[in-house]
Amino acid sequence: MIIGNHYVSPDTKPEVITAYFRQLENNLDTNNTRVISLGDFNAPGFNWENGTPLSSCHYYSKLKGDSIYTSTCFLGLRQCVEAVDTVNMLDLVFANFTDLKSVPADSGLVATDIYHPPLNIDVLLPNVNSNLNCEFSYQNFAAGNYALLYNILSTYDWSSVYETSSVDVAVASLSVAVRSAMEQAVPCGYRCKSEFPHWFSYSLNAS
Repeated sequence: MIIGNHYVSPDTKPEVITAYFRQLENNLDTNNTRVISLGDFNAPGFNWENGTPLSSCHYYSKLKGDSIYTSTCFLGLRQCVEAVDTVNMLDLVFANFTDLKSVPADSGLVATDIYHPPLNIDVLLPNVNSNLNCEFSYQNFAAGNYALLYNILSTYDWSSVYETSSVDVAVASLSVAVRSAMEQAVPCGYRCKSEFPHWFSYSLNAS
């Protein structure tokens, strides 16, 4: 499951919103991944059930609402907040699955902000049966040959790191070099999965 938190400022242009969601279309596989997109979208006065503005909707808010609604439809996302006041509703929850419920929370100790009422979001997660007998690998640094690691890195051709003007390329090249050296000098170990989290101590497991 992928959960994304968003804030769209009141002065964000509709074309910026469209471009952002187009990026999500190119990077998210919403057909095979459960996705929740929630946050303050700052597009009041919009009917998210049918994608139309209310009569009181400001023109600029209508343009933003159109951009958000059209883009989320392309991604297969639907708006899940059960509106109490559609005119003032700014905080929205979009998801591409139906086993989710988002409703206003009960009143608290202080007065509720009409623009940002607290929400209860319930998500039904599927039961996943893990195979506790399967093994997974890890790098056994205690058994590493650090003299070999030093020799590999000291004789490595670092020109791909130093001669590029791109920070991204330099970081990627550095990662490749270090990872390759570690794979040669640090052996892998294998352990079986446990029903306990990895940070549990033996005494906690025993108790």
